[in-house]
Amino acid sequence: MTTFEAIILGFVQSLTEFFPVSSSAHLIILPNILGIEDSSLTFDLVLHLGTALSLIVFFWKDLWSIISNFVYDVLYNSFREKGLRFSAETKYGLYILVGCIPAVVFGLLFNKYIEDNLRDINMVIYFLLMGSLLMLIAELKIRKKVIHKELNFVRALLIGFFQSLALLPGFSRSGATISGAILNGMSREEAGKFAFLLAIPVILGAAVVRISEDFSLVILHLPQMMAAFFASFFGGLLALKLLTIFLKRGNLYPFIIYRILLVIGLYFYLYY
Repeated sequence: MTTFEAIILGFVQSLTEFFPVSSSAHLIILPNILGIEDSSLTFDLVLHLGTALSLIVFFWKDLWSIISNFVYDVLYNSFREKGLRFSAETKYGLYILVGCIPAVVFGLLFNKYIEDNLRDINMVIYFLLMGSLLMLIAELKIRKKVIHKELNFVRALLIGFFQSLALLPGFSRSGATISGAILNGMSREEAGKFAFLLAIPVILGAAVVRISEDFSLVILHLPQMMAAFFASFFGGLLALKLLTIFLKRGNLYPFIIYRILLVIGLYFYLYY
């Protein structure tokens, strides 16, 4: 893989990571179609590290509010006789941590199997369709005037189960998590924000663990890895800005249509 090809994959990954069209699917499809050397999961996670950094930069005010309030609540209230009293920001941070649990558990249990058996175009087609169906169900529900439900630990955990579907190449982390949040009573905008914040610990954790295991591979291809990292970082900032605006004013149907057209294109590519 050349440095230019790594930049292309990095930019594509950053756009498809936040747009609900599945970055893992595109990182499998694109090298296959363009004849680029197939990227390893370690390379994919380097790209995810870049997009995770873009999330941190984009949501730094929210993250700082969550972290500072959590530290204040724990250190200050621990000396109060009435015990701990958590602010709304601290609770939101705890909901994020709880929501990460399913992805961590399923990742530890099934990541190796998924990497060895499910990273091919045929499986991508299947999971693209399943993810599209999930997004369609969420859109059909939000069209009804449902009563907004406050986020709590149970709903955060349920949304976390939807996020764990991102382990399957084609589901899309943002698509599955946003859909899960909508199905649990959140608006599109709220769902998008929670989905992106929920992704930060999971992406960082997976990337750091995998890269530390295959650090020699990172060093061997350092120029390509660094080029891809920065491409995914800057592309991620652009994608986040566009998608947050879109979620305020639009819906998921354009992405559903794109996914279905992609499936049709892949089917003809493989069998005709």
